[in-house]
Amino acid sequence: MKKLLRAQTAQPRTLSDLQTLLDTFADHCNHHRPLRSLPHQATPATAYTARP
Repeated sequence: MKKLLRAQTAQPRTLSDLQTLLDTFADHCNHHRPLRSLPHQATPATAYTARP
């Protein structure tokens, strides 16, 4: 998360801008980035919804 925030060309000026960046980061981590520790390198969202 720190790397994402530092990599921004323009730093967020308002809390709303910062929240948008954080929401984008959370969406990417939970829905798009596979984890090696999960079976078949699933995403956290996939593993969560597959539970009974």
